[in-house]
Amino acid sequence: MEAGRGDKIAFIDPSRSLTYAQLQADTCRFARVLKALGVRREERIALAMLDTVDLPVAFLGAIRAGIVPVPLNTMLSTEPYRYLLEDSRTRVLVVSGALLSVIEPALAALPDLTHVMIVDGKADAPHIDFAGALAAEPPEYATAKTYADEPAFWLYSSGSTGAPKGAKHVHASLMRTAELYAQPVLGVREEHVREVGDDEIAELYVRGPTAADGYWNQREKSRRTFLGEWTRTGDKYIRHQGRFIYCGRADDMFKVSGIWVSPFEVEAALATHPAILEAAVVPAEDEDGLLKPKAFVVLKDGAADERLDESLKEHVKKLIGMWKYPRWIVVTDALPKTATGKIQRFKLREAA
Repeated sequence: MEAGRGDKIAFIDPSRSLTYAQLQADTCRFARVLKALGVRREERIALAMLDTVDLPVAFLGAIRAGIVPVPLNTMLSTEPYRYLLEDSRTRVLVVSGALLSVIEPALAALPDLTHVMIVDGKADAPHIDFAGALAAEPPEYATAKTYADEPAFWLYSSGSTGAPKGAKHVHASLMRTAELYAQPVLGVREEHVREVGDDEIAELYVRGPTAADGYWNQREKSRRTFLGEWTRTGDKYIRHQGRFIYCGRADDMFKVSGIWVSPFEVEAALATHPAILEAAVVPAEDEDGLLKPKAFVVLKDGAADERLDESLKEHVKKLIGMWKYPRWIVVTDALPKTATGKIQRFKLREAA
């Protein structure tokens, strides 16, 4: 707050955002909640939370209290959760409502667990509502006096060579990561350049000390790609409800009726049709020389292609928009792919 950044955005998710002032207040509130629940310094709490602004509040709030947060993978099944919660001797579990049904069967077998807090879900007794608990506390807390080499948080290994192991990270780790990676490599700076508007597709530019300075014997390509300290990645992204979504390579994108269309989006819509095994979309010219989507699809075993053309077009229209539906649909036995399984759209563009 002393640096004057209180009103700047610290975190965003699809539905909310937090300024630094709000983050400080909410982490203080959460630290108070943990103390009220009887959690002591250096004890662990587990965070099985989806990617929302509540996650940094819980993570940093625990650290503020000298308590050790343990973020957990949100894609696990019941037994791995039971193991991690038991192994870490978790005192409090903070869990997103959408994940509770997976974790709840394991809770009775955890003697060290004393409380469960529910985020963005119904908190039936004896569980505690995360938002309600925060709202009941004042926004001040005397931050615990910790040491740089004292454990601040744990991260569990994937367990690829045996049972997952809890890796202890010290308080100095986060700042050193910012100093050694976020700032010099990713180029993270305080100056959030021009914000892309919602639902606006734009190309990603990056900069940093490890960037190349040009292509060998490709002067024109170098001049288009390397712009001073910035590198054009050729990747297109869209910001939708505060989240950045990858749309594909710039040379895969095309405009229909003056609006950008991502092949990925049309392919994803086609893939939800019960007859489709996989799909690829490329631009093709209509009789007026205008670009429109053309789809190449592989059918599932036993799927009939009778009336499939119209069925697929209507399916895409309903899912993602009237202008994005494929004007032509070609049924094929297989899609051309690289050795790593990526679709070779350039071959389909040649066929189109």
